Amino acid sequence: ILLDISRSMEVPDVRPARLARARQELEDLIKQNQGVRIGLVAFASVAHVVAPITEDGQAIRGLLPSISSDLVRLQGSRLGQALERAKTLLAGQPEQSQQSILLISDGDFADSELEQQIQALATAGIKLHILGVGTTDGGPVPGSQGMFLSDSNRQTVESQLDEVGLQRLAEVGGGIYQTADYRDGDTERILELAVSGSDAQAS
Repeated sequence: ILLDISRSMEVPDVRPARLARARQELEDLIKQNQGVRIGLVAFASVAHVVAPITEDGQAIRGLLPSISSDLVRLQGSRLGQALERAKTLLAGQPEQSQQSILLISDGDFADSELEQQIQALATAGIKLHILGVGTTDGGPVPGSQGMFLSDSNRQTVESQLDEVGLQRLAEVGGGIYQTADYRDGDTERILELAVSGSDAQAS
C-alpha cells in the first residue's frame, strides 16, 4: 500500500480530511483481511517504508495514528520512488504470491515517465489499483499555524482530486480506480481486488 502524505492530503473536502479518511480506509482493509500479507509505504517528496510486508496487520494499525503530513520536510508528491520501494518489497515475497499495489492519493504527481514505470510493473505481473481521496471541487491546502499555503505570488494554493490522471494510471497499471466515498460496497470492492490480485474491471 502506498499512502500519499503530501500536504494536499490535509484538505478537508472529505470528512474529516483526506489523510484521515485514507487512514480509516486502511484500518478497514486490515480488519477485513486478517492474515493477508500487507506492507505500507508513506510518501510525499520522498518515500518511507512504514512497515515491510507482514501478516501482522495489527502492528500496521498501531502505526496509522502517527502517520501525518508533518513527517515530511519537503512538500510535493513524487510517486516514482514509492513505486520502486514497493517493487523491492514485493520482490522478497514467494514467487506464487499475488502481487499488487494499492495507491491511496489525491493525485497530481511531480514525476516524469510515471506511465512507463507503471507499465513495466504491470508487465512484471504487479497490478496498480488506486483509491482516490478528495473531491474534484477541492479546497485550499492547510499550512502551519492555521494558515493556508500560498504560492510565490501569494495566492492561496488549491488542490483538487485528479480523477482523470489517477484513472489513467490505474488503466496503465492493469488495475481499477475508485473514489473513496461513503458507499462502503464500492470502497470494499477495490480493497478486495487489491488484495486478491483479481483481473475484474470497474463497473
